[in-house]
Amino acid sequence: MRAVEIRIQYIGPLRQIMTCKEETLQVEPPVTVRTVLNCLIQGHGGRLKNVFYNRQGWLDSSILFVIDGQRPEAREGLDTPIFGDEEIQIVMGIPMSGS
Repeated sequence: MRAVEIRIQYIGPLRQIMTCKEETLQVEPPVTVRTVLNCLIQGHGGRLKNVFYNRQGWLDSSILFVIDGQRPEAREGLDTPIFGDEEIQIVMGIPMSGS
């Protein structure tokens, strides 16, 4: 099988962490949200694991992975399939403190 081309846009503070606004990955199928995140961790260094995942191994609450305007939780979570024709954004929110 041929690699799937995945285009990703970064929004918020994640742009500084990733040092770019967007990038394109070549990912071997089957492609899911989890495999895209793992490819990014491999390509940009293990420090991203602590950015993307919390201690329990879940997607960190400050990270919003958006596929065609929807969060993967509305589909199959981290196992949501990605085929390459989707618009993908990864947003890093800024934690807010209560008053």
